[in-house]
Amino acid sequence: MKIVLNLFCLLVFSSVATASVDPFDIVVLADQSNQSVVFRTTVAFDRTTDFEIYSNSGDLIFQEELAPGTFLAKRFKQNNFGPGKYTIILADAVGRTELPVTMSSDNISTDRNLALRTQFPVVDLKSSGVLVVNCRNKPCRRISLRLTDKAGEEIFSEEVDGKASVRRSYQLNQLAAGDYLVTISSKDVQNYTAAFTLR
Repeated sequence: MKIVLNLFCLLVFSSVATASVDPFDIVVLADQSNQSVVFRTTVAFDRTTDFEIYSNSGDLIFQEELAPGTFLAKRFKQNNFGPGKYTIILADAVGRTELPVTMSSDNISTDRNLALRTQFPVVDLKSSGVLVVNCRNKPCRRISLRLTDKAGEEIFSEEVDGKASVRRSYQLNQLAAGDYLVTISSKDVQNYTAAFTLR
């Protein structure tokens, strides 16, 4: 029983380590004692993370880069935010979390059911010359994959069904040595790029 539990914990913790910030780890509070708004996380960041606040019209209100091992802990005067809807974004190298926030003159609310959590594609070039692409986001109609050389010349492109997680492998050992770029686009991730070098 103990071995099964340890294996389960290992699987759970290893899968959590690969995801961006969980929306349930983001706390937004109104501090009425000094009329401020507090943004914080309940867990430390695994990697460098960008913290951004956007207005409902898409204007960037605040941006800061947070170091690995730190927590989000920001306090702003409440009058910096008018009543309305805002979006908090926490993004790192592996994904992005967007949490909608609604503020009024006396209340702040978040709806974690509307939060978006996007995992960026994983692109891995194996020593055998095989390029492996993994896309693990929510279902969408199509995912487009495109490989170009450093001059921007298209080597190949492919559109695949995005109704489930996508994993594709491409044998690249017939290509010349040099720098290449993979571009991946879907409903959740627009023009995600990963560069690699064939030797």
